[in-house]
Amino acid sequence: MSNLVESLLNCVHEEFLADVDPLMLAQALFNDDVIDGSFMDELTEMSLVGSSKDLIGRRMIQCLPYYCSSSQLSNALCKTGNQSLAKRMNRIAESQNIKCIRSITVDAGVTKKNIRLFFRELKNCIYSCKLEDPKKSLRKMALVYDKKMRLERLSRTRQYLADKLTMILAVELDAPIEEDELFIHLPSSEEQLNRCLIINQMKDLVSETSNPLITNMILFTRVSIENAMQGKFEEGETDLKMALQNACQTNPCLEKADMYYRIVHFYHRKFEHYPSDETRKSLMTFAEIGLGMLGQEADVVQCQWRVLFCIRMIFGQLCMSTECRIIPLNVSIAGIEKSKQLLAIIEESWEGITNKTKLLYYMAKARLSEVTNDIPMAVHYTKKTKQIALENRSKHFKYINEYLCFLASGGATGFGSTAVCDADDLDSSENTSGAKFVYHTISTEESKSITFLKCNNPRILHETEGVVVKSRITTAENCYTIDGVTYISTALGLGTNSSAEQKCITYSWRNGEQDWKLYLHKQCPVEGDTNSICSSETFSFDDDLLFGDGH
Repeated sequence: MSNLVESLLNCVHEEFLADVDPLMLAQALFNDDVIDGSFMDELTEMSLVGSSKDLIGRRMIQCLPYYCSSSQLSNALCKTGNQSLAKRMNRIAESQNIKCIRSITVDAGVTKKNIRLFFRELKNCIYSCKLEDPKKSLRKMALVYDKKMRLERLSRTRQYLADKLTMILAVELDAPIEEDELFIHLPSSEEQLNRCLIINQMKDLVSETSNPLITNMILFTRVSIENAMQGKFEEGETDLKMALQNACQTNPCLEKADMYYRIVHFYHRKFEHYPSDETRKSLMTFAEIGLGMLGQEADVVQCQWRVLFCIRMIFGQLCMSTECRIIPLNVSIAGIEKSKQLLAIIEESWEGITNKTKLLYYMAKARLSEVTNDIPMAVHYTKKTKQIALENRSKHFKYINEYLCFLASGGATGFGSTAVCDADDLDSSENTSGAKFVYHTISTEESKSITFLKCNNPRILHETEGVVVKSRITTAENCYTIDGVTYISTALGLGTNSSAEQKCITYSWRNGEQDWKLYLHKQCPVEGDTNSICSSETFSFDDDLLFGDGH
């Protein structure tokens, strides 16, 4: 412990609390290897959770004598624009006949490394859920730094503050997206206005920052995400081109990796709205490039970002939306193999993984099991996902429950497979009978199928007699809406007839400019088999395409 530093800080106690930005000073000391990462993390976390500047300053006064010498403290004060305080401390030391090495006044400002450490720490706080209320904490930080920047007259210090404010605003825009890992619901009109104001503030900061290329890179990717959330993908791609133009002139760094992650997020959004192999390829390509930007980062940082990229890539390969819904596009064998490799990478990084990421991991495992015809395992993983969602009050809960119900129909690709799912596995709103359902899928063409249902509860047969409750059909390219409900995967047909007479039930719907009809013929219960709905059914379209013929 330095008694000199303790004595000097006691003498300038009030001036220190009034004039010094404790985080700026801490980062200057950290950059000079004077204080360690744990103390830096402690101070950063205090700021993010809303601790006052005065409280953080008092904590520094208490701890700095254990870390630094008087010369180290004096140098750090000069670097952060507090030369007058450093000189006063020197005068106090001289007046008390204490030798204090005079510091060399340097131009204010800190290294790029320091700014990147700040950005990394902010992102880590969001990823690791360290903030109880990220929105409130980040807004408070932004207001503080904005005020400091406007009052600052020293150009280099002003640049430094502008750099930090840019990072805070970027993370403030990201936080609602990453709080639930994915931004499920469109923001309200008030939230949209606030986000627009943040973006405008970032635009005003470009000329103030030390590196406008990086600032533009950060700005344009955030604007592209805003456009994607509103379905404006053409405008969003224009923004991405601008971001990439600026990125071409910068070296690999965390900000650049972050840019590529936002691009991957953008193409994931586009893939949900307009599924195509081309869009999925863009998603995968930019993800691979983004992973290559992490080489110079610490292992823990690489691990966090690698998991984020892998989740997006898996969801793309397995045709899953940000809502954990199924995107109507074929899952290729190559996509299945790639997903297995990516899941293995996540498993290698399992230590320290967040509950939100575990939720998405298990959802991906469920989907992988489904597309490989292992419906029981898909149900198992979906239950694990549902439990995590319930415990963490995740907005994904509703969509996970929908997927569990969907699995009960045999999944999207379970051709020729049988799946068993207890009704108790479903949410109470979906459990109408407590019965066990067995679904069997028959297909005569790849990616086209009709699902037949058998039920062990005769009461259900009576209640639904003569009615097709749900019927759906899908191709690799299309999804259809029947009775106001949009379906994107395997058909589920439920219908009964208590007599042996033949009966035809017709469903009509419209797909684009073409009218379609689905005919159900020859609904005849098998004599003596109370579990059977029909002995044979023929499904056909009015264009004479025979779709299925099952017994």
